[in-house]
Amino acid sequence: NPLKKAVTHDWLWSVGAHPQSFTSVGSKFTDLQRDALARSYVLDALDSSVDVVNEGIHALRRVTPTQLVHKHLQKNKAAWVQLLGLWPLLLGQWRDIMAATWALDWGEATKHLLELEDASLRFMHLAQKLADVPLNGQCQGLVRPTTEPLVLPTLLASIAVAAGALIWMVWPAVWSRLRVSGRKKGSS
Repeated sequence: NPLKKAVTHDWLWSVGAHPQSFTSVGSKFTDLQRDALARSYVLDALDSSVDVVNEGIHALRRVTPTQLVHKHLQKNKAAWVQLLGLWPLLLGQWRDIMAATWALDWGEATKHLLELEDASLRFMHLAQKLADVPLNGQCQGLVRPTTEPLVLPTLLASIAVAAGALIWMVWPAVWSRLRVSGRKKGSS
């Protein structure tokens, strides 16, 4: 452990001597075990935070910029300002945690994790809220449906194609019967 300026080799874990083993009588984690648990906890929390923030960013990337979207986002200007304010906060927390991790100060690194999780989740929820604004049907009254005028011509064309397919399939059988009955009449 460089923080304590001591080299320790604790191999008791290899024979089941740790607090989580039912065969152990020990009730305390060693420094090595505490450091390993803290390192895993900190790195998993950082990874989860990055995944949550990326999910929010991907939600924003799905929105196609249009005039209607711009109008809706102007109505939610406070949410945009809050989202943009969260970004430097997240970067600062990531940097603080990484600096403490680099110094192997796991206690300091774990102090920031609750704030980091809260900021990451707020970022994702705000990003999804802003990305969903134009998609939740609020633009419905501004866009005219274009499918109504096409229903009747499509229906008529479908009927014509079905009739043509039926004639194409049935006509050879009818024609061959007519030819056979015509030959019988002509040969008699």
